[in-house]
Amino acid sequence: GSQVWSGSTLAVLIMLGFRTKEAYARFWESTTLLHQMQGEWFESVSCLFAFSASALPKKGNEVADFRHTLVRLMSLMHGFALEEIKDDGKVTYDVLDVMGLDNATLRLLVNMKRRHGTDRVAVIMHMVQMLMTYNMDIGVLNVAPPILSRVYQTLSRGLVNFINAQKISDTMFPFPFAQLTALFVLSQTFLLPIIITGFMESKVLAPLVAFVPLFGMHCLNFTAMELEMPFGNDPNDLPLEKLQNKMNISLLMLIRDTSDHIAHIDAKAKRDPDEMRGGLRIGEGEGEGSRGMVADSSSETMATVMDSASKQLNLQNHRSSNTSMF
Repeated sequence: GSQVWSGSTLAVLIMLGFRTKEAYARFWESTTLLHQMQGEWFESVSCLFAFSASALPKKGNEVADFRHTLVRLMSLMHGFALEEIKDDGKVTYDVLDVMGLDNATLRLLVNMKRRHGTDRVAVIMHMVQMLMTYNMDIGVLNVAPPILSRVYQTLSRGLVNFINAQKISDTMFPFPFAQLTALFVLSQTFLLPIIITGFMESKVLAPLVAFVPLFGMHCLNFTAMELEMPFGNDPNDLPLEKLQNKMNISLLMLIRDTSDHIAHIDAKAKRDPDEMRGGLRIGEGEGEGSRGMVADSSSETMATVMDSASKQLNLQNHRSSNTSMF
């Protein structure tokens, strides 16, 4: 009897371990796919902004129209992607001035969903590709086609990541396996205390010995249930609203005039390689011999560099304002 009981307990533990492992894999793959989707789509927009910068002197209005349209479409597509993945109708995501798009575009998006049931992410993806092709023809995207093809590839990879995330949302953990695991855990809950009291007479140790393994089994089962669907509204689910806000902030950064700034070095910048080593250290408190540590007193941390740069800029602005007064 004890061997049968040990075998059944081992089987329950194996099933719980397998379900927990698969649930964690689903959770980790979900957050990986969403971040990859966001990264691929933002990289596409960033590349298109860089490619259109050379056309600003001659086609300023066309470049501005292209950029503003692109930012609105990408924010809308990212929000629709998260909405399709979650698909509960309870949460809406902030998008960047969607009403700034022309009426024909808005009407097309509404009709494709209501009349034809078309995936809105696919519709906007096609719009973005059409927008790219049109602006390449009119000279806004004045780059070689092989270079521009990279943007089509990153857009495609982002779409594939979205579809894979949607696969996790649409495909639940196998119901028979989940119910069988719950049934075995429930049977252990009723039978284990009876088995324990059969060979242990202590009124203190018997409940404790029965409680600890049962508590662990239930914790593993509930943990798996919590992790296997990461696109819900529970506190432990993925923060989709945060991802959308992060995407919007990144897109707004690109649409500012300062995004076309080309970085240069200062006239007083160090050019000797040995002197430049002073800027290699990023963190503070590293141990002796750690990577990036420089014994030279000129070594600077990132926080120190940014603080010094901010003070220098403030001083220059103050001097320029005083000069303008005279």
